[in-house]
Amino acid sequence: MLPASSSPFPFTSMLWRRVLFSPVLSPIYSLAKRATAAALNCLASIRASLFAASSIVQRFSIYLFPPVINQEVVQFALSKLESCPPSVSSAQLLYTKRQPIDKRIIPLMNLYRFCEEKLEKALNAYKDDPNPWEQREVIDAADTYMKVGYAIGCLTLQDLQPFIENLKETKQQGITPVGALIFQNFYQHRAFYYCTNAYHMIRGGAIWDDEDGEMMLSSNSIDIPETHSKPFYTQGTIQNSWNQLYNNYCRLIRSYVTEKDLEAHDTRHVKWTQTDTKDKNFIKNPGPQPM
Repeated sequence: MLPASSSPFPFTSMLWRRVLFSPVLSPIYSLAKRATAAALNCLASIRASLFAASSIVQRFSIYLFPPVINQEVVQFALSKLESCPPSVSSAQLLYTKRQPIDKRIIPLMNLYRFCEEKLEKALNAYKDDPNPWEQREVIDAADTYMKVGYAIGCLTLQDLQPFIENLKETKQQGITPVGALIFQNFYQHRAFYYCTNAYHMIRGGAIWDDEDGEMMLSSNSIDIPETHSKPFYTQGTIQNSWNQLYNNYCRLIRSYVTEKDLEAHDTRHVKWTQTDTKDKNFIKNPGPQPM
């Protein structure tokens, strides 16, 4: 057996080396190598430029053609307040002194918890069903849950500028929209996640967990069945309507703040608001969130 470095045709190999490195061909060979390297570097630069250009186009397209809030869904969510327990309309958020300017947001945040509990009860009722997400009771609860989360997210974004202006009146200067979204002593740092949390629970196919007494997502390493994921990309399905609301919310965020600024301040906000399209790998749990 020949050594790994040996050639089975040593004479031929030696002959080629003599030809390539001869005084006549050696400069041509070196020039060809340099030209090839330069061409590869040029292709890499073109690829990087195209990627940067696509990012710029995508960024400016948001400003040229800003996404529009689905007002019909917001009104649907607000209409649900009328049939909720009185506790839903409580006037304060206990975890922060900085309350929303838009007084509709707090009742909706309380309604969201009410809807979440309703979805959990439905999942608990069908915990032994191999396909609980095909049950009408689960689908209806998820629909309201998603729409209320979307309404909270949209109204929170609309509330950013009035909220910042109000801070100026209280002599708290220098707060930017990004700052308002990430500071944990402002209500936005939680309200920001309501829409995306609802979608990830639904899209990830959350199940009822008896041990923890709540619905939960399986590990990212466990694949979501195609029977559950496919309808989210099929036009005309209720699952696709949730997908459109979520993607619309992700784009709305980037019409108020740039992804670059948001990522520079808190990468968690960016990870949890990546659009969900068929050609991407959906991540059920993108990581921790602010407490």
